[in-house]
Amino acid sequence: MALKKYTVTQKVNLDGSTVSRSIGITGSLTDVQILTGMLEGEITAKVDEPALAGGSDASVSSATANFVDTIKVGYKTDEGDYLNKYISSYDYGDMIFNSSSDRETIEAALLNVQMVAALPTLKPTKVDANMRATYAPASV
Repeated sequence: MALKKYTVTQKVNLDGSTVSRSIGITGSLTDVQILTGMLEGEITAKVDEPALAGGSDASVSSATANFVDTIKVGYKTDEGDYLNKYISSYDYGDMIFNSSSDRETIEAALLNVQMVAALPTLKPTKVDANMRATYAPASV
């Protein structure tokens, strides 16, 4: 299973305001499908092959969405070295996950992601989704 660099684009209408995020992830097609399956809104993922798409309802309420700043995926090599890979939005905005994707669900779903190209069989030892406790839309 080849690891590739994907750019996942998330577009949602959050409480009446259009929000768009670009998220970088290196992994297998399965890894990207797991992540995109938990995100809210209109989702596209692009690589140098046909694009993936998921989600159809781009209108989201902040009251029902889960906001994640970053996801840290930690690995330990056979030599005992620790490697950390991060999944986050390029513009440092929160990734918006659906209401059923709480912290435990996200972390459990990503426990098998393969993000280290030089060691494609290496599995994470820990996943940490940095959830944001509250969301307040910008005042107009």
